[in-house]
Amino acid sequence: MSQISTVTREATSADQALFTSVRSPTGEGYRIIAASVNVSRQERAEILRRAPSHASLCSEEPNTVAMLAFPLTSGRTCVGLCQYAGMEHTARGGNRVHTHFALLDEQSYRLFENHALAVHAALNAVIGGRPQLKPEPTLEKLSLSIASIGPLHGQFQCGDPRRTESVLQTSLAMLQGQRLLVVDQEEGFDLLDLTLTCLPAVVRRCLAVSAGLKFSLSRRLQLSVVAPDQGQSRRVLFGQQVGWLDAENPSQRPASAYGPWLDFLKRRLEAGRVTEIRRLTAAITEDVDAQALGRIAGLCDDIDAAVCADGDELARLVSKYDQFSPASDVETQLLQQFQDAAERRPTPGARMEKS
Repeated sequence: MSQISTVTREATSADQALFTSVRSPTGEGYRIIAASVNVSRQERAEILRRAPSHASLCSEEPNTVAMLAFPLTSGRTCVGLCQYAGMEHTARGGNRVHTHFALLDEQSYRLFENHALAVHAALNAVIGGRPQLKPEPTLEKLSLSIASIGPLHGQFQCGDPRRTESVLQTSLAMLQGQRLLVVDQEEGFDLLDLTLTCLPAVVRRCLAVSAGLKFSLSRRLQLSVVAPDQGQSRRVLFGQQVGWLDAENPSQRPASAYGPWLDFLKRRLEAGRVTEIRRLTAAITEDVDAQALGRIAGLCDDIDAAVCADGDELARLVSKYDQFSPASDVETQLLQQFQDAAERRPTPGARMEKS
């Protein structure tokens, strides 16, 4: 398939905020205990409404890690690494939840390909397992390494048709602007990772998602991936405009205008071509609809076909794109790759003129 160009990755900086429960001279309970000077009052208020507090993580294991990401009205994206930080100091007991948030502007988030779990992985590399309970009230900017993207949280089992179908149905819900709760027997990170990977970067830029956190309507998330909880999460959804999916037993995918794109993803996933999908979706930064994604899928398939097509088939493929007008940067790149693939295998009467 295509070898879409990718951005150069080094490092970037981000403002940060810490949300947890501590006792101090200024108060106690869950609140923002420290933040960078550029975190505005409005951004603090939004973080307070959505950050996880006591008993919010799906697992009680001490080394549990969860994630939360959502866009802010300021235009920045807030990504949080949630972990335990010892026992609660209050009478209610249990584990104290500590969330370290990074706030990225549009340019910085684009360096991570608008992939929230890429930011989460960078956060984990910097502060994972080392929650701060006595920080200075004003924090410096956080330096995040922009490493090569994915797989980020383990290798997704592409050979399992049920989990592949769950990823496709979750992706469809996001493309259609729906809200969805996914119950996953696994940690949920690999399913969320691959779902985000299958979505165009322009779509995932505005998504609010979580993995490993108990479902909460107040967080206003498009996608929540949770552990099984004896049906408690599903009961919460009664009367709400939120769908529900069992990742281990997905129902039949409904027909939709996105069918050609999803079928293309399914073929690539079954062939283990996740890295190629990641490169492709990272390059889709302009608004797209179902028809545009179908054209992109068709171009990718035809690039594959041109590599091994015989003379007559190659001539047919070349003719197909004689009058093709790219509608986006990614289509322009893919068309160039198709032309290059066709020219490397010239046949009589089927040589393509480069535009």
